[in-house]
Amino acid sequence: MYNTKFVCTYNHCKESYFRDELYQKDLMYAFNIEDLNFEKHEKEINDEMLAIFDKITKYAPFLECIKKSCALFSSDDEFIGFAVLMSYDFLYLTHPCICEFLENNLISNEKIKDLLTKLNSFQSS
Repeated sequence: MYNTKFVCTYNHCKESYFRDELYQKDLMYAFNIEDLNFEKHEKEINDEMLAIFDKITKYAPFLECIKKSCALFSSDDEFIGFAVLMSYDFLYLTHPCICEFLENNLISNEKIKDLLTKLNSFQSS
């Protein structure tokens, strides 16, 4: 089950080495997993991601974010786009969107705008 009460912290760390490690912890904590053994929990994480994906893709504003993410890799696979949104560059913006959606069935325009702005910055690079 996804942890909607968890707050990402990796993006506030100034040291890149620690930030990488914190990202891994943040990702695991978002999925309510206490240890950092991704391989051990890969199926569990993937299953939860699929469950969230099935729900959140019905929400048009977030689907726009997924499609922009797909475009970064010239892909039409929306699940790949969703997985990219869970990556290092985007998790700190994606996680609050998922939390808000799971708790309220909507996401604030501000959160969507922040994520789209970040996605657009990658497209123009």
